[in-house]
Amino acid sequence: EDVVIVSKVWPNHLRYDDLVRSAEASRRRLGVRSIDLYLIHWPSPEVPIGESIRAMEDLIDRGVIRCMGVSNFDVRLLQEAMGAARKYEVVADEVEYSVYHREPEAELIPFARRAGVTIIAYSPLGRGQAVRDRFLAEIGRKYGKTAIQVALNYLLPSSIPIPKASRREHIDELLGAVGWALSPEDVEAIRRRYR
Repeated sequence: EDVVIVSKVWPNHLRYDDLVRSAEASRRRLGVRSIDLYLIHWPSPEVPIGESIRAMEDLIDRGVIRCMGVSNFDVRLLQEAMGAARKYEVVADEVEYSVYHREPEAELIPFARRAGVTIIAYSPLGRGQAVRDRFLAEIGRKYGKTAIQVALNYLLPSSIPIPKASRREHIDELLGAVGWALSPEDVEAIRRRYR
């Protein structure tokens, strides 16, 4: 109950039958009754989004997955996926988003917020840049937080960041990003610094 299992289907498996087989294989490998969230990893120019969405809705009906989402979809593709859904909603879009890569803030995040779609932020530490970021570290000192915690906290109001953690100490540091908030002045300073 405390863990959400998310899996993805690759673009070369987006045809109806391939997607169904991929989801069933993922579920078996994971050893779970149902995958909580199943994502189309990248859109495919060869496969209509509607075909993939239909497969995912059928997988929900069968209990193989609980929810469906997408990854690396811009507003236009997200709208197309949402429009193709007949029985269930597209609940998430996983995209690259960090203080260093703020492109989703322009259109995608406002659209997703209005549509009730959760943004999941991959590479939320800018592929490791935040570890050595002196500007974020300076802001963090005001709160007794690290640069990593500041970078993640910035994203929390508009997304669910999913940073990599390979050791227990990393997890503890990452958890220090929640339970507090940057001041509006510090949020604005970060936006000015990383345009």
